[in-house]
Amino acid sequence: MTGRAFSGLGATVAIAVALVLGLLAAVLVTSAASPAPRAEPVVVSPTTPASPASEEEPGLRLTGQPVTPRSQEGVTEPTTATPVLPQRCLVGDETLPSKAGRCVITAFGPDRPTVVLWGDSHAWQQVPALRAEARRTRTNLVAFLMGTCPPMDLRGAGYRGACVEQGQDALGFVAARSAAEQPVTLVLGGFWELYRDYHQRAVAGYAPDDAHEQFLVTRAAMFDVGGARLFDTLARRGVRTAAIAQAPWVGEDAATCAAGEQPYACDLPRSSALPAEADTARWLRAQLAGIPASDYLDTSRFVCDAEVCHAALRGAPVFLDELHLDPAVTRAFAPEYRALFS
Repeated sequence: MTGRAFSGLGATVAIAVALVLGLLAAVLVTSAASPAPRAEPVVVSPTTPASPASEEEPGLRLTGQPVTPRSQEGVTEPTTATPVLPQRCLVGDETLPSKAGRCVITAFGPDRPTVVLWGDSHAWQQVPALRAEARRTRTNLVAFLMGTCPPMDLRGAGYRGACVEQGQDALGFVAARSAAEQPVTLVLGGFWELYRDYHQRAVAGYAPDDAHEQFLVTRAAMFDVGGARLFDTLARRGVRTAAIAQAPWVGEDAATCAAGEQPYACDLPRSSALPAEADTARWLRAQLAGIPASDYLDTSRFVCDAEVCHAALRGAPVFLDELHLDPAVTRAFAPEYRALFS
């Protein structure tokens, strides 16, 4: 990966919290900044430091620092008129749940197979495709979704907050289904590039003063611990698990688009829309390798070819905003999930 790619990534993911949920202003308890109304308290145990980068990971050249992005400032979470989650799973006009807990999307009975979607807004954007397959096969579809809250097992790791609760709830639900010998499949989704980039920056010495940046560094440290633990937990329990590959997004280094910026309406080089694709794919596949029944799902094939990621699918915009795909088009990704529902 080039230094330019990482610089573009850092530049854009600096607003990841601002774009995915009202967790935007959450900071470490030790920060002097005041949290926003939906801020999630996060406490890091001094006995649980962020683990260093794996020696097996390829060397990464990190240049520059995250800077203010070129657009999308002030957006508190993905905004869409397309129904994604049932209103009962949301509070007010939010599009992503602000509280930990289970969201039942389809329910066909306790004896039917269940697919569980767990992750952040990058999992959320895939809901239409999974819901289509769940309805087709009369499969229960349950989600554990929160913005900037990737799948993590942080039990006993010295953290507290909604993400920790979310992990406990999700693992507890899957364990209960397994104990009752009811078929269950877990699907994990996240903005993998964001968390890995910020953690590797922190390991390299990056220590921001900005509260938003501090939040991202902290969340990345949590994921470095809890993400690895989760895959180990699932391997030990033998849970059938699928992980969704990194989805395309519009980086800070994308050229100005005369056809439209919001949403971004120009095709992008694949290397720009997926700047860390090969490295992220190797890492994610390695996490799945220890799980007996696992799948790697890549929905980018529906909007990207070998060289280009397209800004339109069947005449509709692909991007909702710089960091998310539009759920109005992601139903077309359903064939990628078909095997999980068979």
